[in-house]
Amino acid sequence: MVGSPGHKKACQYLAGRLEEIGSVPFAGDSFELPYQSRGVSFCNLAGVIPGRKRRLAPLLVGAHYDSVIAAPCADDNAAAVAIALAVGTWAAELGQLDRDLVVAIFDAEEPPYFHTPSMGSERFWHDQ
Repeated sequence: MVGSPGHKKACQYLAGRLEEIGSVPFAGDSFELPYQSRGVSFCNLAGVIPGRKRRLAPLLVGAHYDSVIAAPCADDNAAAVAIALAVGTWAAELGQLDRDLVVAIFDAEEPPYFHTPSMGSERFWHDQ
């Protein structure tokens, strides 16, 4: 749940996993892409598996890591986060994609943030 101690731990863990799979930070020197909206702190995460033809538009695989309740939510989207990380691992090991692969893990995809300017995927898109 956004703002909980578990949420911060999940963010830190996922940043570590993005590094472990062989991606490089999407922007700057950190996988974390923090932002604020309406006085609340959020954090998207993104890593890039570099492709051979970096001038081509990248591919993106994404999922969200926040939950609607203060409990583990494997049925919510944790499985999709695992799949996104697995696709990133596969792409890094293959090393033959023409395009960059962006592995994005979004925050604030659950109510009350869903379909608002605070929603992680919306914010990620607008920040590009």
